[in-house]
Amino acid sequence: MHLLIDDNGNDISTLVKSIMEDGRVKIKELLERNEIRYDELNSHIDIRNELMTEIRRNSSLTLKQIGELCGGVSESRVSRILPEFSR
Repeated sequence: MHLLIDDNGNDISTLVKSIMEDGRVKIKELLERNEIRYDELNSHIDIRNELMTEIRRNSSLTLKQIGELCGGVSESRVSRILPEFSR
């Protein structure tokens, strides 16, 4: 098995897992503030889209990873939502 290593010798998969976990924590906090359960996220489109925009601005996650965190939205859909919502 080959590990992806960054310039500092860190295992990239470990870094990605850490970033994804940070995203999960932020999602949980936002949902709790808005009294929304995770399984209801796709029913609250404005909040979901705001969340996607915030994650994109404040992380290095890919569009696919953002979609996974935000209720299983496809990478393609995330790429269309971000420009629309950040206007």
